[in-house]
Amino acid sequence: MNPKEVSARLMEMGAEYVATRNFRRVELLIKGKVSNVYKGHKMWARVRTDGKKTTVTLKERKGSAVHGTDEWEIEVNDFKTAVQMFCKMYKPTIYEENKRIEYNYGGTQITADKWPMLPWLLEIEGGSVKRVREIYKKMALRKGEEVGNMSIVEGYKKYGIDWVKLTRRNRKKLERLLAGR
Repeated sequence: MNPKEVSARLMEMGAEYVATRNFRRVELLIKGKVSNVYKGHKMWARVRTDGKKTTVTLKERKGSAVHGTDEWEIEVNDFKTAVQMFCKMYKPTIYEENKRIEYNYGGTQITADKWPMLPWLLEIEGGSVKRVREIYKKMALRKGEEVGNMSIVEGYKKYGIDWVKLTRRNRKKLERLLAGR
């Protein structure tokens, strides 16, 4: 996916550019093993910040359908404190950073996400599967790309990258964060 192509197409459709954000996040395993956290019925939490807004989200994966993950999210005022608090209760799984370009189209959030070692990924979050598919079709991007609920772990697997091994590279950043630095 080419973010410039996506941006141009969204602007043609009348979408509104919202923001470009650089996220830092810690994900915490609640149920299951790290290696299969996104398979079947699993649950994890995320503490994420873009430097201005920090949220804590609980996610429960029920399946691979477009709406196969339930989410509950609250805003908190301190990323480091939230990470330290949740890491006292649950095992921190990863510390990761990614870039996101966000748009709004008729109440639907459309994002282009850049993760380490992966190409840009497109995410469309709408009120229904039908709405997501309508927008994807209207965007008229490359043919043959799949539409579905793909986790970041599945994204890495698709490109032959071991996500669990990859996340270890940020272990020192996570340790510094937990130490309050």
